[in-house]
Amino acid sequence: MTRRIAKYKGHYIPSYYKVVKSKDGKFILYDEEGSPLGEISPRYKIGETVFLREPYKLTKLGDKCDGIYHLVYSIDYAFGGDSKIVDISELGIKPHKIANIFSQQARSKTGYANKLFMPAWTARYFIEITDARCERLQDISEEDCFAEGIYEWNETGFYHAGLQTNGFYSLVSKTSRKAFAHLIDSINGKGTWEKNPYVWAYTYKLIK
Repeated sequence: MTRRIAKYKGHYIPSYYKVVKSKDGKFILYDEEGSPLGEISPRYKIGETVFLREPYKLTKLGDKCDGIYHLVYSIDYAFGGDSKIVDISELGIKPHKIANIFSQQARSKTGYANKLFMPAWTARYFIEITDARCERLQDISEEDCFAEGIYEWNETGFYHAGLQTNGFYSLVSKTSRKAFAHLIDSINGKGTWEKNPYVWAYTYKLIK
């Protein structure tokens, strides 16, 4: 499961607006006076295949030549500590695109490239959307927190999002909801949880 902030005509929905699901399954936006403004739709449709964008880091491992020149890189992901090896020569990636990624990493405080500009070839997860619903961010259940990537820390009663700093878990909290609040603030900016915006809650199945 994943959540994305909902928008209306390209803008964030004001906190005093209200979204109501109609009998025919449509999500209708109402202003502060209760007047309908129109239907809002999720960016990703049910049945659509997309890749998950996330912070990532590109590292050059070296060159090799076996009749064909290869440029081999490691892609490391901020969440979960996973990585994969890619040969950009085989993928046909242009050098200036690699330079753009390294430029992003150099400007980033975390050392990871901006997920907003993540190309598909760097992604590790491809998914098919199976459902989409609109709700307030703070409506998330404990079950959904776990589906979003929150873990209990060795049955200690503390929770985290799998992020590590110097070998130690960061953003550790006493509840799964607080751990998710820290996670969403780290992704979308400090104060996002407190603002409690409308989000699209996507359910999906992993296909690659």
